[in-house]
Amino acid sequence: MSNSINYWVSAKRNDSAERIAYLKVHKANDNWLNDWTNWSRQEVVNSIQNGKVFYTVYDSNGWKQGSKINVIRVNGTDYLRTDSNLIAKDNLDNLPDF
Repeated sequence: MSNSINYWVSAKRNDSAERIAYLKVHKANDNWLNDWTNWSRQEVVNSIQNGKVFYTVYDSNGWKQGSKINVIRVNGTDYLRTDSNLIAKDNLDNLPDF
């Protein structure tokens, strides 16, 4: 897995409007999947905008690197997406809920 990654995201929690509200974030280090913290959507957005790199991670008979998470601004609102489509909706692949 890449050394340029600062954080892994392994799960999400949506609000009542189906927007991502919280993410399960793991610091990229030797024990990256043992410890996680609950980050708000805005904390992740701010960190990405300040140069931190986040990738999804998923369990498929062992943990596998997913896609880079981007902040996409549409009509003045920031969305978390693993693609660069200018769609007013969050999209982090098929990250599970927690």
